[in-house]
Amino acid sequence: MAADVATISLGLQSLKAVTDIGKALLKAAIDAAREAGADHFELTTGETDTEARALYESFNLTNREGGPDGPRMLYYELDL
Repeated sequence: MAADVATISLGLQSLKAVTDIGKALLKAAIDAAREAGADHFELTTGETDTEARALYESFNLTNREGGPDGPRMLYYELDL
């Protein structure tokens, strides 16, 4: 039975997102999710982290729900 969602955490805070290491980590995470049977991959980043956003977009990730013309997705959090 295939998993619906795979959860993998990556921390690129100490790496430049556009380096070969960042690209390799993201590719490995996506590949691992596929191999685990996941049918969806998502991640979060800050709006001002333009290097990370460029990396994610180079892998065809989007912040638009359902595709490039969909509504913009937002992330909410609450410190407790």
